[in-house]
Amino acid sequence: MSYDNNQPVAQNQGNERELGWDDTINNDGDDFIVLPAAVYPFTIIEFERGRHAGSAKLPPCNKAMLKVKVHGGAKGEVTVSKHQLFLHTKTEGMVCQFFRSIGSRKHGEAMVMDWNSVQGATGFCKLGIRRYQKKDDSEWYEINEIKVFLDPDHKSVVDWLSANAQQQAAPVQQQAPVQQTQQPQQQAMQTQQTQPQAPAGYDPNNPF
Repeated sequence: MSYDNNQPVAQNQGNERELGWDDTINNDGDDFIVLPAAVYPFTIIEFERGRHAGSAKLPPCNKAMLKVKVHGGAKGEVTVSKHQLFLHTKTEGMVCQFFRSIGSRKHGEAMVMDWNSVQGATGFCKLGIRRYQKKDDSEWYEINEIKVFLDPDHKSVVDWLSANAQQQAAPVQQQAPVQQTQQPQQQAMQTQQTQPQAPAGYDPNNPF
């Protein structure tokens, strides 16, 4: 099964099968979404080897075709299909950047590209929005595309992780004042319980 760029992938792929001509259908599929341009975590869900036929900008060379699931949290998820990495010295920097983003390489380090570790790898990327027109169609459409893969210690990644950690810690911090307000009430009750009681018939204005 093939998908266009950032088309949703069926969640229950284990139940996929061919439909017969007289089968009953009821699955409308997931809604198509476009995430706002920002920094997001990603997972490589598929990797294929391919060949670039050559163009005016780049000679023929091998290429890696990646299917990347971008996680937008409450905003949803998109799948960017066939993001291409061209294996040529002209684009070597982009390939190095990808392997740094998934933690397989450090900056300035020489390494043999380990494509067996790519599928299932995770990291962060900067996601953008591309506008396009279909052939013989005057309407404009929008899809997500990966602008750049980011190093784990990139400022944008560090900021994302910090903001996400603060959001997760926020509910715990909100509960703290409630516990503090209960303590004076408990202390007051304890004071009332431990305060000595005056004997029967005692007059504070005339103690003797």
